[in-house]
Amino acid sequence: QFKDEFRHIPPSEIPQRVIGFLNQNRFEKPWLLIYDNVDEPLLEEHIPHRGGCVLITSRRKDIWSRDEEGIKVEPFSEEESIGLLRKITGEEESQELKDLVTELDSFPFAINQVGHYIKNTPGCSIKKYRKIYDLEKAALAAPIAGDGRYSHVLKTVWKTTFNRLHETSPKTLEWLKLCSFLHPNGIPLSWLEEWAKDPKVSEQ
Repeated sequence: QFKDEFRHIPPSEIPQRVIGFLNQNRFEKPWLLIYDNVDEPLLEEHIPHRGGCVLITSRRKDIWSRDEEGIKVEPFSEEESIGLLRKITGEEESQELKDLVTELDSFPFAINQVGHYIKNTPGCSIKKYRKIYDLEKAALAAPIAGDGRYSHVLKTVWKTTFNRLHETSPKTLEWLKLCSFLHPNGIPLSWLEEWAKDPKVSEQ
């Protein structure tokens, strides 16, 4: 519906048109509008007021002006973190595993990423990954205050993954870099196929 409704509208006008569209139309079922990972305050004009629900996620507490109390999502407990890492890697509980969970601050996304790195890298283990992680962590600047610890952990985790791709599949890494400039949804498979034939020609 949105594609047909807003095909010829300037991009700067689309947000308010979407809000108006949701406010003024009656749908068979309630809609859900998600503002994900918001990093600056939202205004009343950004929120439709009838017909559905709005879900806002953010690491900041001041992104919404109303007095409504939000739900704080805590990191996994140590038990949950250990369980997830064991489930993905298939390794038994050990001190090395516990130390890695502590190093990752029990952040679910980081644990999931690390677990699949270990699982999909031949010959890798939690013990070997910890050595790789420590080297990458030492190469990055120390985390700053606020949510800096979270960002530092994720940067370190991603760095280990990117380095692995650089060694084993540099072409895959180049494609991922290219995709970072595109919208995450709806990247045509034909683009990947064309790029894979000859990246230099496709980039033109």
